[in-house]
Amino acid sequence: MPRVGFEWQFQRTELRFLKNSRDGWQAEEALPSKGRVCYWQDPGVAIESDGGDVEIITDSVTTWAALRRQLVFIGELLSLLTSRSPDPAALPAAFLQADEEEADTATGPRRSSRSRTSNKTQAVRVAQGHLRTHDDVQQTDGLRFVPGTNVGNIVTVALAAPIKRCEFDSAGNPVMTTACAAGDVLALTAGGNLVHGTVQATIDVPLVQLPDRLRVLDFDPSERVHAWLAGRHQTDNLIGFVTLIQYMLWVFAHQKLTSDDGPKAGFALLPRTNLRSVYMNALTEVERSAFDAMVNALPEDEQNSRVCPRPYGLGGRHTCDNRLTLFWWLRSIQVGDPGQGDETLAVHMSGDGPRGVAYDAMSPPRGYPAHEPFPGRPAEWFTYSMGQKTTPYRASHVVVEYRQTDLFGLKNGMGTYEQFVTAAMIAARSAGLDVPD
Repeated sequence: MPRVGFEWQFQRTELRFLKNSRDGWQAEEALPSKGRVCYWQDPGVAIESDGGDVEIITDSVTTWAALRRQLVFIGELLSLLTSRSPDPAALPAAFLQADEEEADTATGPRRSSRSRTSNKTQAVRVAQGHLRTHDDVQQTDGLRFVPGTNVGNIVTVALAAPIKRCEFDSAGNPVMTTACAAGDVLALTAGGNLVHGTVQATIDVPLVQLPDRLRVLDFDPSERVHAWLAGRHQTDNLIGFVTLIQYMLWVFAHQKLTSDDGPKAGFALLPRTNLRSVYMNALTEVERSAFDAMVNALPEDEQNSRVCPRPYGLGGRHTCDNRLTLFWWLRSIQVGDPGQGDETLAVHMSGDGPRGVAYDAMSPPRGYPAHEPFPGRPAEWFTYSMGQKTTPYRASHVVVEYRQTDLFGLKNGMGTYEQFVTAAMIAARSAGLDVPD
């Protein structure tokens, strides 16, 4: 069953985190990457810090009704922050057509029938997937709406769990520290009445569709794929799998990958699934045998070629010169990337350790903390999104992230709320969800 989820990231001039101080609400600059600030299970929307930037993340869903519920909720949150309701004339007609009792879906957050128009602090409750404001501030789920502060409207959040960061002591050992404790209050605010964010879509794509998906992005390695598989038992699944490998090789060889986002910045279509799990769970025994024979038959000079012939970024001014060869990457897809069993926490955190027996050597690339858990590993652990997901047994898809959403009508990935809704509907339709026209 197809799934789709979204990430909507904002520059700090658009949305930002705040903390309280003697001088009033001030910008919070010290939040680490991937720190979760709040999460609403219904409708499946989270607010996270991505290196201090505000990021709205939706759970992956399989139906249009579930996605629409998330989009309505996000609109309600933005309406509180900006004092601006979404423009119905700029929203798709299908989005405005409610299948449930939601006549006010485009008009911002609902107010309780007991509440009154007020310029004072109000409680914000989440009920049936909606934000509801109420003048009784004792009736709250840890959220409050405060209009007209020194920085404009704010929504305050009492953290349900601590936000951790990894730091290094004087000996170079990693230590998990608490950036914000459970119960600490952070706030969100908007820089104006109309905010823009960068959208990325995470989609399940069947292996058989990968060649066509990449061809739309002007990448067509079909000749090289068929040369690798010449004389083997070729199936559409196996061709899609080898196509993805060729795409990754092409990006690392030809794209500039030295941005702060690391190598994923070079991928218009980022593989979120680790290829070891695809080999184990999505390929049949016959397909795995054909893949194994392909690896063994590659010419020696090709086996010894580097997967990453150019350094790639690790954030800041740091780069990684990954000397992994093609043979050892393909071999790790077959058997995993196991270590000796004595890797230290420092080795794992540095990204120099093995990825683990359930992962291949590029899931994630060297320089980022390994995904594989081990005894004593902290639960709060930032891992690079490339190769993070595991393909379930007998699945036939990979999870990919569209980092360039021009195909969905967003130039450079930037959009207003109304443009985000339109793009989300197009992306969901592309993923295979039954989205109305």
